[in-house]
Amino acid sequence: MEVGFRSYGQSADFLKGYGKTEFTAAEKTRILWYDIYLFLLLALECDYRKYETDETYRWSTEMLVKYMERVL
Repeated sequence: MEVGFRSYGQSADFLKGYGKTEFTAAEKTRILWYDIYLFLLLALECDYRKYETDETYRWSTEMLVKYMERVL
């Protein structure tokens, strides 16, 4: 679940440090589910952390919807 392996904003240098240049189909599926899990956590924690704006909530729920559409 290392953040550098997310499906968005991957850094070639970061992946190279782990010896990765591409992912298998199974790894891509796992990365997608880790992304969905992260977006869900971000959306849920906003109220608890009492952020000053709803920017994180809006971003995470938009991403959650977008990524769930990929799964369905």
